[in-house]
Amino acid sequence: MSTDTEVDRKWDELADRGDLRTAMQRIDKQFDHIERLHWIQIITFVCGLVAISLK
Repeated sequence: MSTDTEVDRKWDELADRGDLRTAMQRIDKQFDHIERLHWIQIITFVCGLVAISLK
């Protein structure tokens, strides 16, 4: 419970300083990167299956 309050307080501090938008952009960028990595893994796996089935 105290962790939630602490996180909320930090978000409030960011918003007060005007850094909230920057923080959200960084988070979005990290999620985009993670999502891209997942797609690369899926495509690699599918290509591997196709290569095995063509042997």
